[in-house]
Amino acid sequence: MPLEERSSKYLRSIEKTLLNNHCHKIKRDAVLTVNPDQGSENEGHPKFYKCIKESDRVIGECFDDWARPRIDINLLSLRKQLLIKSVRIEHLSC
Repeated sequence: MPLEERSSKYLRSIEKTLLNNHCHKIKRDAVLTVNPDQGSENEGHPKFYKCIKESDRVIGECFDDWARPRIDINLLSLRKQLLIKSVRIEHLSC
């Protein structure tokens, strides 16, 4: 069942915040991957590439196409990736 208009508007209003929070996580993970505590720098590059590739997939899955007919799929993806907290979900109505 599609989300109500009010819920869709609420999700669109927090989209930038959710994306910004995820981007901060990506940056933190990338720095930790490139600057490992142990091992050579060359060992970090394949991990870094994998981190960026996975991050790109998550951004595409969760943040592409926020049109109203598809926003419920975005919400499911956000929940699956743990990018939206339950306190924000409580604001939604079905």
